[in-house]
Amino acid sequence: MFVRNALLWFVLLGVGSADAGERTWYRPTVFQSFDAAVSEVFAGADSVWSETWTPTTEERTALDERLGEHVSESSFTFHRGRLGSHDMGWALVLDEIGLHEPITHLVKIDDDGTIADVRILVFRETRGDAIKRPRFLQQFRGKTGRDRLTVGRDIDAVTGATYSSKAITRGVRKALALVAARYENRRDR
Repeated sequence: MFVRNALLWFVLLGVGSADAGERTWYRPTVFQSFDAAVSEVFAGADSVWSETWTPTTEERTALDERLGEHVSESSFTFHRGRLGSHDMGWALVLDEIGLHEPITHLVKIDDDGTIADVRILVFRETRGDAIKRPRFLQQFRGKTGRDRLTVGRDIDAVTGATYSSKAITRGVRKALALVAARYENRRDR
């Protein structure tokens, strides 16, 4: 009886199947679409556009050093908005791994380099989605690249969602570093 029940669970969870690396027993939760999030963070903009940046080897090395970890993405898309002659800053949509799965989130940075908003777009983990709560996300507002942005120091983790909290914190730190690396001291800002 035990063996039969154990085999049933293996089959239900996909263990031992050809696609064992693919998780099929959870469903991603979409909290907000990409289009809706970008429209909201650039509300009132006369124009919204995207710019893709592929860092050179030197820029990538500097970015890795700035973050203290390797950045694996080959290119990054910066979403931008303008109202009249006023630059409304940047929004980046990033994926950071929580415990096992990527968490898709948007980070909005104002033109002065401060965090204006952080939004969870898609959550794929089986637990830890409490990071979508305003109490957690609002901690990032007003932070800059000069802040440590470390869970347990200046960012409080959500109980039961430590890996997810660290993933979002890592993503915010990455977004700040990307904007600084791409637009700091440039005329095309």
